[in-house]
Amino acid sequence: MYKGLDFVISEAGKYGIRLVLSLANNYENFGGNKQYVDWGRSQGQYLTSDDDFFRNSVVKGFYKNHIKTVLTRRNSITGVVYKDDPTIMAWELMNEPRCTSDPSGRTIQTLSSST
Repeated sequence: MYKGLDFVISEAGKYGIRLVLSLANNYENFGGNKQYVDWGRSQGQYLTSDDDFFRNSVVKGFYKNHIKTVLTRRNSITGVVYKDDPTIMAWELMNEPRCTSDPSGRTIQTLSSST
C-alpha cells in the first residue's frame, strides 16, 4: 500500500525536495475523517456525525494507529524509517480540519494534544 509513497519520498530525497505529509484529510473524496467514523460505526459505536472523529475514543484510536503505522514504516527503497527521513520536513495532522459542531476550534485543538 505504501510502496508508491516510498518511491515519492525516495525521488524527492534524490533531488533535495522536502515534503510535508498529511496524515488525514477532512474531505471524504480522499478518505477523510468520515472514513474513520464509518469504521467506528462498523465496530458498534454510536456516532451521530463526522465530527465524532474528534470525540470518540475508538475512532481516535484508529487514527492514532494509522499515525503509528506511517511514522514507523521503513521505506522499501531507502531503508529509512519515515519518522527519521530528513526528506519529510513536516507532518500535517489533517488537511483542512473542520468540526462544524464547534465553531470555536477547541475540539479540533484536542486532535494535536491527543495524538
